[in-house]
Amino acid sequence: MLLTFVVLLVAQTTRAIVAPYWAESLSDNLSPLGVWIDGLFAGAGVVIAPLAVVVGAVIITRIITRYTLSPVRSFVPMMLFAIGVSGVVFPVGSPALMLSLLMVVHSTNLMIMSFKRTERFSEVMRASFWVGLATLIVPDMVYVLILLPFQWLLWQRTSREMVAGLILALLPLFPASFCWWVEGKEPLWLLGEWCATLTPLHIPNFEVIFESVGGVWSVALGGLLILLTLTSTVVFIMGFNSMRLRARKGHIFFAVLYLVGLFMLLCGSRPAVALPIMGYAMVPLINTLFVRRQGVLSAVIYIVMALLALVVALVPLF
Repeated sequence: MLLTFVVLLVAQTTRAIVAPYWAESLSDNLSPLGVWIDGLFAGAGVVIAPLAVVVGAVIITRIITRYTLSPVRSFVPMMLFAIGVSGVVFPVGSPALMLSLLMVVHSTNLMIMSFKRTERFSEVMRASFWVGLATLIVPDMVYVLILLPFQWLLWQRTSREMVAGLILALLPLFPASFCWWVEGKEPLWLLGEWCATLTPLHIPNFEVIFESVGGVWSVALGGLLILLTLTSTVVFIMGFNSMRLRARKGHIFFAVLYLVGLFMLLCGSRPAVALPIMGYAMVPLINTLFVRRQGVLSAVIYIVMALLALVVALVPLF
């Protein structure tokens, strides 16, 4: 499993050097802070992209093993993260978007850490702050910000913790608004972007999505991952009563986060923003499928996923 992760990482890094993608289509989705970050690290996406994949894969694997979301320790989550986030949709052209996704991943880790502990202000406040900061960089992340009250209730936080978390989630907005006002923008520019992002549900332009995610091979891999996510959800429901409480709540959260990513896609968010959220949320769910349904079929599915991810990474090089 670890070898597969390393091979995919090398393939994606090679693709980032030879055939980067989505770099030119993200500027409209970034705040002034996000544009500044991309400008600061211009040309460094080749280095930052694989580093971000490694960091994200380590954190999500740690979440799954430390909080017993899976009874078996393995490197499968790292491989799934590499495939779902890097193999299909990770935009190597935008360090700002990579950074905002890692903030969401880290926020999840902190929020789950607070479960079954009394008055965990530190974890709740830091988790909320990171989501607020991610939204400050990429306004489309407002959907994840809206999910915070659900997380507070799911992880049984107190009303005082919720108020503190809300304050920290909105805190980055105030100094940023002042800086934008100094530069001549409206002070509450981000609020307008949030409102523009929360558009009514509509049928997306699948032709644009098809071109954005890299053609038929990426679509085939994405379709397989969606099918596996749905199957994993059924497996989770069937084994719901046999899971520990933290594991059940963790799977519920990631299933809801996956639906949020899907909703973002259907509401018009660019695939570069919505699909990484879906790719991250699917990791614990599909990992549960591999753990609970071991056998020849699971091995074949694993091999097919890895090969498709390699094809997605290598085809643009030829």
